[in-house]
Amino acid sequence: MDNKVVFSLARVLRERGLHVVRFNFRGFGGSEGSHDQGRGERDDVRAALDLAESYVEGDADRSVQGSLLVAGFSFGSYVGLSAGLGDERVGAFLAVAPPVHHYDYPETGDFGVPLGVIYAAEDELVPPRRIEDWASRCPGADVQRHCIEGATHLFHGCLGPLRHAAGEFMDHLNEAS
Repeated sequence: MDNKVVFSLARVLRERGLHVVRFNFRGFGGSEGSHDQGRGERDDVRAALDLAESYVEGDADRSVQGSLLVAGFSFGSYVGLSAGLGDERVGAFLAVAPPVHHYDYPETGDFGVPLGVIYAAEDELVPPRRIEDWASRCPGADVQRHCIEGATHLFHGCLGPLRHAAGEFMDHLNEAS
C-alpha cells in the first residue's frame, strides 16, 4: 500500500478524478491473515471493489457497471486481474511490472475491457520479453503497452515516466469512451 510505485499510481489516478482504494493484502503491513499465494488475496481485491463501488454509487453522474479500474503492481497485478476478470463492475485493468513468469496470468480469450501494461526495460525480476509475449497473447483485448527505458522492477529514478505512462493509459480510456 505504501510502496512508491503503488503510491505514484494512486496519485495519478486521483489527479484524474478517480476514487482510489489502496490496501495491504492479508498478512502485510499489520493487516490480519497470512499470505495465501494469491488465492485469499482475490477476496481482498473483491472487498476493495465493493468499497470502490460504494464510492462510485455516491457519484450522481456515474453508474457502477464497467466504471471501476483495477490497477496493480507486481503481485498485485496478478491478483487484481485474477479477481477482476469477469466482474461486470470492472471497465479496465492496469498491470504494472506483472510477474507473468511466476503466476498463471490469463493468456487467452477476450478481456472485454482495455488492459494497460507498464513494465521496466531493465527489470531484474521479470524478464521484459516475457511480459511482451504475454501481452501479445491477449487476443481481442485492447492492450496498451508501455516500456519504461532505464527502469528496474521498482522504477528507481523512473517514477516520472511511470506516472506519465499511467496518464497516457487514462487518456486512452477517456478517448475510447
